[in-house]
Amino acid sequence: MIVLVFGHFAVPFVFLLQAWLKRNPKSLSILAGYTLCMHVFDHYLITIPERGISLGNIKPDVFGEIQVSIPGAFWGDILAFVTIGAAFLFFLLRALGQHSLYPNRDPRILESANLSN
Repeated sequence: MIVLVFGHFAVPFVFLLQAWLKRNPKSLSILAGYTLCMHVFDHYLITIPERGISLGNIKPDVFGEIQVSIPGAFWGDILAFVTIGAAFLFFLLRALGQHSLYPNRDPRILESANLSN
């Protein structure tokens, strides 16, 4: 989808080229929220089940026209997305608990903590 190419890559790339925008916490938080929404949209498109013939509008001669009508299919989409998201969060939190987020014994930690850009 061309929307994902521009919305997920081009817009944040062009936005982050500006140094003064990267120094503004409010603009960075807006961009982070926008990027998160685009990422959620991307993963939603990945996890939704397909509801039709795979190869576009090709109608097979033997089976005739196939029409799929599933009542409540929207809730299945939401459930699939939430399931994938919950599995991701489970493995992320499990990995965060097993590793240190702070670099112990790094000789340059004070120098990097006091750095201002």
